[in-house]
Amino acid sequence: MQDQIEARSTKSKMPPKGWLAARRRAAYQAPPKSRFRRILGAVFNKWTLSAVFVILLGGILIFTYFWFLYSDEIDRRLLSGEVFTPSAGIYSAPKNIKTGDQTNTAGLIDYLKSAGYIEKNNRADASRSRFSIQNGSLLIEPGATASIDGKKVFNALSISFDKGGDTIAKIRNLDLNKDEPKARLEPRILSSLAAEGDGRRKTVNFDDLPPLLVKAITVTEDRAFFEHFGVNFRGIARALWRRYEEDADTPLSNQGGSSITQQLVKNLLLSNDPTYERKAKEALMSVILETRLTKKEIFTLYANQIYLGQQTGVAIYGVGEAIAGIIRSPNRYNPFKNTEKVEERRNQVLESMLEAGEISGSQYEQARSIKLELKKAANRHDQQGMPYFTQYVVDQLPEIVTDPEALQHMRVYTSIDPDLQRIAYETVSKRLEKLDGYFKKKTKGTLNAALVAMRPKTGEIVAMVGGRDYLTNQFNRATSAMRQPGSVFKPFVYATAINSAYDPSSRVLTAATIFKDEKKIFTFGNDTYAPNNYGDTFSNKEITLRDALVKSKNTITVDIGMQMNIGKVMNLAAKAGMPRVEKA
Repeated sequence: MQDQIEARSTKSKMPPKGWLAARRRAAYQAPPKSRFRRILGAVFNKWTLSAVFVILLGGILIFTYFWFLYSDEIDRRLLSGEVFTPSAGIYSAPKNIKTGDQTNTAGLIDYLKSAGYIEKNNRADASRSRFSIQNGSLLIEPGATASIDGKKVFNALSISFDKGGDTIAKIRNLDLNKDEPKARLEPRILSSLAAEGDGRRKTVNFDDLPPLLVKAITVTEDRAFFEHFGVNFRGIARALWRRYEEDADTPLSNQGGSSITQQLVKNLLLSNDPTYERKAKEALMSVILETRLTKKEIFTLYANQIYLGQQTGVAIYGVGEAIAGIIRSPNRYNPFKNTEKVEERRNQVLESMLEAGEISGSQYEQARSIKLELKKAANRHDQQGMPYFTQYVVDQLPEIVTDPEALQHMRVYTSIDPDLQRIAYETVSKRLEKLDGYFKKKTKGTLNAALVAMRPKTGEIVAMVGGRDYLTNQFNRATSAMRQPGSVFKPFVYATAINSAYDPSSRVLTAATIFKDEKKIFTFGNDTYAPNNYGDTFSNKEITLRDALVKSKNTITVDIGMQMNIGKVMNLAAKAGMPRVEKA
């Protein structure tokens, strides 16, 4: 029975006739991964992703650190120093006005414009000093920069004129809301402080630049300047590509890779070291600068820093495109050394402008046909001899301010009076023209003179003319010409004589002391000296010390100096500010 049951159960497990035996399946097994998927898995795992995250985070932190570091440097060295505004420079003394002065509205407006004022309107920059005319009165509103050492010293004014319009009738102080008998106007800017020490350098605004010059510079230096954010990657790629092309003389091949913003950063904030570190810093600082200034402000600052190819009294005719070409290599394309190279470079700029669609074909042909040449500029003047004084100030500043960077970012106020300076310059010019007629054998215009006017009580220089024309000759005869002082030194001799009353050990001389105007021989050590009076004449009469000074008697002056002791005379001169003379 048991055998039957086992046989039946075994038989029941057998599949029916004609069926296949079922097989038991194991758990699902994925097919082996492809080689590509294995590589991806090895690269993108939790460890590599963590490493990438750490690297990215570190990169962001480093970028943020250098962003703020370079931002502070730009703010400190560039923007806070007012480099790109006409406010940093050398200024004259403030202009004093009072009721009853003979002047008119047009004259005061001309002065205000020379002091950096703009006409007030809806589009005028509210931070700048402005003027306007209301009901016949001239309204003057000093701007944010109208201060000295952080203190506001120039008030808003309303100036009224008499019926004739040529005399100041009333000065109203709008800040104090009361009438004043006199007032001060902001000083004129005489010159910007150029790094190379050029006393004639001037700052230009964007609106002062000819539109074609702006186009010529951007086409030549940075076509995408008004589009990119500081770094022109297309320009860099184009420059690298063109460098390996054979057509090296094409206009495009002459373009560099640095944007105008990068060039500006390099010129003002960095060195010319050809290192990758400097290039990386330059690129980042350029991007930062683009967030600080507008494109117009950047271009204005760039235009005020680059070499514009003008020199002294010589003008470059056909200059617009030539200037754009000179920027790349001022030494190579120096118009005063090689005009032909400059003309060739000018033509390349014209081709680039034609290719970029900035000029038409007819304009291109017309400009190309103009021969580039140097001519003596007509109607040029040296701003009434002012550059002599401004250059003198530039030379003196390093003794006062030791930081060379600070010199580029400050206002320097001087005592120069523009009106007296104009009179001094006109006086010297007219006198020299008259002297040219007396010395006809000399080439006309070669005679020179110098003039210095000072306030006696303070010693402030109010006018300085160092020569006939700064554009022709930059040598300052007022400060650098070494000559015998002559009769100019006599007051020190006579002052020593008058001071003898304070020294009981010496002979006392007064204005009434008598001397004889006669020929004398003086002995000094082993040397003898026999001075002559002007014209080699002697009256052989007695004369007082006072009259000897008035008539500038040379012999009596030497006699007084010998009696008083030469050392005392030199000590008095040194106390007055004269340099001490070393013993021979």
